[in-house]
Amino acid sequence: AFDDQNKYYIASYVYNYHFLFNPQGSYYLLASAQRDPGLFINPLAVDRNLDIAYSNANASSSTSIVLNRVSGLASIPLSLTRTQLTIASVAAGEFVTDILVSPYTTASSTLFIGLSSGKLYKVTNADTTPVTSLINYNFGGYISDVKLGASESEIMVTISNFNKTSVFYTTDAGTTWVSKEGNLPDIPVKAIFMNPEDNNEVILGTYYGVWGTADFQSSSPTWALYSDGLGKFKINHFDYRPSDKTILAVTYGRGAFTTRISNTTLAT
Repeated sequence: AFDDQNKYYIASYVYNYHFLFNPQGSYYLLASAQRDPGLFINPLAVDRNLDIAYSNANASSSTSIVLNRVSGLASIPLSLTRTQLTIASVAAGEFVTDILVSPYTTASSTLFIGLSSGKLYKVTNADTTPVTSLINYNFGGYISDVKLGASESEIMVTISNFNKTSVFYTTDAGTTWVSKEGNLPDIPVKAIFMNPEDNNEVILGTYYGVWGTADFQSSSPTWALYSDGLGKFKINHFDYRPSDKTILAVTYGRGAFTTRISNTTLAT
């Protein structure tokens, strides 16, 4: 994770070993007793407006969703405030698989939290006193990515299981959902990104490279392989830097690639 004003960046090892790097040096985000809990590959997200990091704090066998909250990431001199938030009760084996911080709520933190069971939670006021609501739809599989379009009402969810519908979309904040599977092969999907300048253009990171469409708003989008330059490798994550319209695609074991929004084939 990185700050969009180049004040800091965060690198992750395993569990809650998340490291903050800034001009003052490098630091653990969490105290020693808090580093080991969590998942081996542990979800983390940063509110870049308020400079707060959120990470999963519980193991997969827990019966509650607990997040670590670390504020003060950009403070000089550095002064981190660490707290834990209990978000919801869950069944054993339901664990956090993705955390998204909304860029549209700027005075507080709004989070979307996906679970291994297919449940999706929305959390408002996560920076102060969290208010949790369950979005009433079960996606039937491991939620690998949650992304927003032009607002918090336009939500995309991907599932990374075989033999499941992999791409879901809503424009009414989750009241109704539609499948955007189209002609996509039966491959797990790990990441999704919508062109902020054209909501018909969407790319997917999958176990078999990047796939894209130019008709996402149709009832059955036509997907094609967009992996020139990357190869047909597993794509775990997309990130986006609005200042120069750069997309980052992170692979499993083959490094990271970038391209500009004007070239949706990710050929760079």
